Amino acid sequence: MYPAIQNSQLVVAGYIVVFLSLFILPIIFMITGIVIGIINITKGASGHGILQIILALIFGILGTFMGILSLLF
Repeated sequence: MYPAIQNSQLVVAGYIVVFLSLFILPIIFMITGIVIGIINITKGASGHGILQIILALIFGILGTFMGILSLLF
C-alpha cells in the first residue's frame, strides 16, 4: 500500500516541477523534471514519466526563451 502512495506523490511532484520550469529557473527545473520522469518510468508509471519528460523539455525551452525575451524588451 505504501509504495503506491509514494509513487503517486512522485508523479504529482514531477508535474509540479515541470510546470515550475516554465516560470522559475527553467534549466534547473527542466533537468529535475526529466530526472523525476525517468524515475517514474522505472517505478512503473511510464505514461506519466514520458509525459513529464516531454513537458519538461517543452516548458524548459519556453521558459528560457521567455526569460531571454524579458531581458531584451
